[in-house]
Amino acid sequence: MLRALARRLRRWWWARRRVWTIGDLSIGWHCQFLTGTDGRIYIGARVSLADQVVLNACHDGQIAIGDDCLIGPRVYIRTANHRTTQTDVPIRVQGHERGVVIIGRDVWLGAGVIVLPDVHIGESCVIGAGSVVTQSLPDGVVAAGNPCRVIRVRP
Repeated sequence: MLRALARRLRRWWWARRRVWTIGDLSIGWHCQFLTGTDGRIYIGARVSLADQVVLNACHDGQIAIGDDCLIGPRVYIRTANHRTTQTDVPIRVQGHERGVVIIGRDVWLGAGVIVLPDVHIGESCVIGAGSVVTQSLPDGVVAAGNPCRVIRVRP
């Protein structure tokens, strides 16, 4: 009986601590903000990051997230890619190409979305779960898929 109560209390304690709020920013459990030595991450007002979100702005990259955005669980945003131009040199020693990711105001990224470098997601967009965003999207669209394609325009 006492063990069951202790187990419940532990679960309640960890469930209560899963979301941190800093001002009007809410950050879920196990989120990572990776900037290396010179990357930049800008987050607007009233943004919500769910559990296990990774914002990777290493290698002099930049991520900008507008106001009122919802970022679903396990979303991965990356601003750099490996160079692959020389076939006689191993990829791991060729370095990285820097990129920028800009996410407009009032955007919802569903669970498991991957956003690759040099992408601009317009304002009021909805990106479906599991999508891989490889190119920029205009304002006010619903998009999904791998690669992410526009499905319809929001009313």
